[in-house]
Amino acid sequence: MPEPSRETVVWKGDVVAAIPVMVLDDDEDITLLTRSVLTMHGYAVSEVNDPIAALAKLDEQEYRLVLVDVMMPQMDGVEFIRQARKRRPEAATRYAVLTAKRLDEEQRRVIFDLGAEIMTKPFIPVKLVERVAEILR
Repeated sequence: MPEPSRETVVWKGDVVAAIPVMVLDDDEDITLLTRSVLTMHGYAVSEVNDPIAALAKLDEQEYRLVLVDVMMPQMDGVEFIRQARKRRPEAATRYAVLTAKRLDEEQRRVIFDLGAEIMTKPFIPVKLVERVAEILR
């Protein structure tokens, strides 16, 4: 297993802790792959397949980054980000929307107005790690 890089850890007093990341996607294969790749690179990853459960997890723990699928049953990724920010406006959580579809200009504007990034699926694992590190800088 590779050693965590400087970008994947934070200091908490005298202890080094892995950066917490949540992956929210209704496709369990996507959350499993994403968790596996990011965990191998030193991130502390929680995988969630239901947006309602993900909101509850955000009430319990602060994440530095949430990767969220744009199209899910119950609640789309944009609405999830709106509700998450409303629940914890003080949180420094970053958001990135994962999408396999081409977004039109209006959809992109809404996502960027929420302060979120856009990442495309499917992704190459090394590119995922690079992009996550870039977002967290």
